[in-house]
Amino acid sequence: MLVYGDAVQVAEPRRQLGRVAAALDRAGDAAGGLDRHDRLVEVLIEAGEFAQAAIDAEFEAAGRDAPSPLRDVATALLIALAAEIRRSWAAGFPTGPVDPALRHRIDTLAGMPLPAEIRCRLPEGFAFYTLYPEAYLEASAMLAETRPVTVIGIRSIGLTLGAVVAEACGADRLVSMRPVGHPFRREISLDPGLAADLLRDPAATYAVVDEGPGLSGSSFGAV
Repeated sequence: MLVYGDAVQVAEPRRQLGRVAAALDRAGDAAGGLDRHDRLVEVLIEAGEFAQAAIDAEFEAAGRDAPSPLRDVATALLIALAAEIRRSWAAGFPTGPVDPALRHRIDTLAGMPLPAEIRCRLPEGFAFYTLYPEAYLEASAMLAETRPVTVIGIRSIGLTLGAVVAEACGADRLVSMRPVGHPFRREISLDPGLAADLLRDPAATYAVVDEGPGLSGSSFGAV
């Protein structure tokens, strides 16, 4: 029997960042090859859970998706991790140390003002549906010569996958959104300045990223 539902864990944000740092240490200690690559993907997933939860906490407080330093730094960490995974994938799983700047990015986040608690959602695609970030690397490579590209990740998992797509195609921007409301009538709520900024270039190509459309497709439709 399959039982579907949201698996949410309430966490202290710096404790969650500690999980990200520990995963990064494991990647650095890996012997190399596929084990090192798998450890890097583990770091991306852990960091994605933190970023989703931290950005969602700001969303709930403001009632809309809006620009913020926390959002920018957390998203930049995901893109940097995606870059490390892309290099590993393209080079055939080499040995070698991980980028030391990744730890600095984690430490920077830990030093920022953070919510008192965050609600981390289990990314079902990674946990249950054998969803591989590398598939998104390959699929989005076709956009590498397209400019400008804006990637919109649908939270939850679309934020992490959006970072992979943004890195693979050299996107100019990655923004994540949280559609809310009735499952068949999802809507987004954006800061007016963010909405205007997203639409400022009529020549832009938009890549909307999630693990799938779901039963209704209304989350994609809302974006």
